[in-house]
Amino acid sequence: MSGKPIDQEKVKDQKEKVTQMVADLESYFLKGKKFIGGDKISIADLLGVCELVQLYGCHEHGLYEKSPVVKAWVDNVKQETNPHFEESMVKINHIHSTFLTESGQK
Repeated sequence: MSGKPIDQEKVKDQKEKVTQMVADLESYFLKGKKFIGGDKISIADLLGVCELVQLYGCHEHGLYEKSPVVKAWVDNVKQETNPHFEESMVKINHIHSTFLTESGQK
């Protein structure tokens, strides 16, 4: 979006970090639980999901959707907070569409 060239090595490094974070989230924070704190949604869930769904904007949401546990957690947070969740996604959805349009990706 800035017009500057993309540092592919930095992108690769960040993808690896996200992949590790998703694995940690699955194996430690969500292990056997619907939400981070147990059976009820908390601010930890809202903050965590808000960070992850930003990846949707640049078509990298597959980094967390590969994990069925993390994907289910994101879906649970969406379900618990809708319609407000979808309202909060307007800008990210717009960025997602912009990247789609500019890059020609589908």
